[in-house]
Amino acid sequence: MSQTADPLSPYGCRTLVEHEGMRVGLGSEVEAAYEGFEQRVRDKLERIMFRWCCGHSMTEEMFNGNEGRSPGGTMLKAFKSFKHRMYGFEKRIGGVQTFVIVDHDPAKKRDRADQKILKRARGRVDAFGREN
Repeated sequence: MSQTADPLSPYGCRTLVEHEGMRVGLGSEVEAAYEGFEQRVRDKLERIMFRWCCGHSMTEEMFNGNEGRSPGGTMLKAFKSFKHRMYGFEKRIGGVQTFVIVDHDPAKKRDRADQKILKRARGRVDAFGREN
Protein backbone atom coordinates (compact mmCIF):
# COMPACT_ATOMS: atom_id res chain seq x y z
CA MET A 1 0.00 0.00 0.00
CA SER A 2 1.51 3.33 -1.02
CA GLN A 3 1.49 6.38 1.20
CA THR A 4 0.08 9.61 -0.15
CA ALA A 5 2.41 12.61 -0.03
CA ASP A 6 1.43 15.43 2.29
CA PRO A 7 -0.34 18.07 0.15
CA LEU A 8 1.38 20.82 2.15
CA SER A 9 4.96 19.68 1.52
CA PRO A 10 5.30 21.82 -1.67
CA TYR A 11 4.60 24.81 0.60
CA GLY A 12 7.30 23.97 3.14
CA CYS A 13 4.74 22.67 5.65
CA ARG A 14 3.37 19.42 7.01
CA THR A 15 -0.19 18.61 8.01
CA LEU A 16 -0.75 18.39 11.77
CA VAL A 17 -4.54 17.99 11.88
CA GLU A 18 -7.13 17.47 9.14
CA HIS A 19 -10.87 16.94 9.42
CA GLU A 20 -14.03 17.67 7.40
CA GLY A 21 -12.32 19.64 4.64
CA MET A 22 -10.16 21.78 6.91
CA ARG A 23 -6.58 21.33 8.06
CA VAL A 24 -3.80 22.85 10.11
CA GLY A 25 -0.28 22.91 8.67
CA LEU A 26 2.98 23.44 10.51
CA GLY A 27 5.61 25.54 8.74
CA SER A 28 9.15 24.21 8.58
CA GLU A 29 10.44 27.26 10.52
CA VAL A 30 8.58 26.14 13.64
CA GLU A 31 8.61 22.35 13.26
CA ALA A 32 11.69 21.68 15.41
CA ALA A 33 10.43 23.97 18.17
CA TYR A 34 6.98 22.35 18.11
CA GLU A 35 8.50 18.89 18.39
CA GLY A 36 10.40 20.13 21.43
CA PHE A 37 7.22 21.10 23.31
CA GLU A 38 6.11 18.86 26.15
CA GLN A 39 3.75 16.12 24.95
CA ARG A 40 0.86 17.51 27.03
CA VAL A 41 1.24 20.90 25.30
CA ARG A 42 1.28 19.33 21.82
CA ASP A 43 -1.72 17.15 22.70
CA LYS A 44 -3.75 20.11 23.94
CA LEU A 45 -2.81 22.26 20.94
CA GLU A 46 -3.81 19.48 18.54
CA ARG A 47 -7.17 19.06 20.32
CA ILE A 48 -7.76 22.80 19.89
CA MET A 49 -6.70 22.58 16.23
CA PHE A 50 -9.14 19.69 15.74
CA ARG A 51 -11.93 21.86 17.20
CA TRP A 52 -11.02 24.54 14.65
CA CYS A 53 -11.18 21.97 11.84
CA CYS A 54 -14.63 20.90 13.04
CA GLY A 55 -15.84 24.50 13.10
CA HIS A 56 -16.53 24.48 16.84
CA SER A 57 -16.51 27.72 18.78
CA MET A 58 -13.47 28.31 20.94
CA THR A 59 -12.75 30.47 23.95
CA GLU A 60 -10.23 33.33 23.96
CA GLU A 61 -7.95 31.00 25.97
CA MET A 62 -7.87 28.57 23.00
CA PHE A 63 -7.83 30.80 19.94
CA ASN A 64 -7.35 34.45 19.07
CA GLY A 65 -8.75 35.27 15.65
CA ASN A 66 -7.19 38.73 15.58
CA GLU A 67 -3.49 39.09 16.41
CA GLY A 68 -3.29 41.97 13.95
CA ARG A 69 -2.47 42.18 10.26
CA SER A 70 0.74 41.61 8.38
CA PRO A 71 2.14 44.53 6.33
CA GLY A 72 0.57 42.81 3.29
CA GLY A 73 -2.86 42.85 4.96
CA THR A 74 -3.21 39.18 5.99
CA MET A 75 -4.92 38.59 9.35
CA LEU A 76 -2.66 36.88 11.88
CA LYS A 77 -4.38 34.43 14.28
CA ALA A 78 -3.17 32.17 17.10
CA PHE A 79 -3.90 28.83 18.73
CA LYS A 80 -3.17 29.06 22.46
CA SER A 81 -2.45 26.51 25.17
CA PHE A 82 -0.50 26.52 28.46
CA LYS A 83 0.86 30.01 27.68
CA HIS A 84 2.09 28.85 24.24
CA ARG A 85 0.92 30.61 21.09
CA MET A 86 1.09 29.20 17.58
CA TYR A 87 0.76 32.08 15.10
CA GLY A 88 -0.55 31.62 11.59
CA PHE A 89 -3.09 32.57 8.97
CA GLU A 90 -5.82 30.97 6.89
CA LYS A 91 -5.42 30.19 3.21
CA ARG A 92 -7.16 27.86 0.75
CA ILE A 93 -4.60 25.30 -0.42
CA GLY A 94 -5.69 22.64 -2.89
CA GLY A 95 -9.33 23.51 -2.26
CA VAL A 96 -8.99 22.97 1.51
CA GLN A 97 -9.26 25.77 4.08
CA THR A 98 -5.87 25.61 5.80
CA PHE A 99 -4.48 27.31 8.88
CA VAL A 100 -0.73 27.66 8.25
CA ILE A 101 1.39 28.03 11.41
CA VAL A 102 4.39 30.27 10.73
CA ASP A 103 5.69 31.19 14.19
CA HIS A 104 5.30 30.55 17.89
CA ASP A 105 5.81 31.99 21.35
CA PRO A 106 6.59 29.00 23.58
CA ALA A 107 6.95 30.71 26.93
CA LYS A 108 4.58 33.62 27.06
CA LYS A 109 4.79 35.08 30.56
CA ARG A 110 1.83 37.43 30.34
CA ASP A 111 -1.51 37.65 28.57
CA ARG A 112 -0.30 40.24 26.06
CA ALA A 113 1.56 38.87 23.04
CA ASP A 114 5.31 39.53 22.60
CA GLN A 115 5.46 42.32 20.01
CA LYS A 116 8.84 41.21 18.58
CA ILE A 117 7.50 37.70 17.93
CA LEU A 118 4.29 39.11 16.42
CA LYS A 119 6.33 41.32 14.07
CA ARG A 120 8.42 38.31 12.99
CA ALA A 121 5.26 36.22 12.47
CA ARG A 122 3.67 38.95 10.35
CA GLY A 123 6.77 39.03 8.16
CA ARG A 124 6.65 35.25 7.74
CA VAL A 125 2.98 35.45 6.72
CA ASP A 126 3.82 37.87 3.92
CA ALA A 127 6.89 35.83 2.89
CA PHE A 128 4.69 32.72 2.62
CA GLY A 129 2.27 34.64 0.41
CA ARG A 130 5.07 35.82 -1.90
CA GLU A 131 6.58 32.35 -2.22
CA ASN A 132 3.31 30.45 -2.67
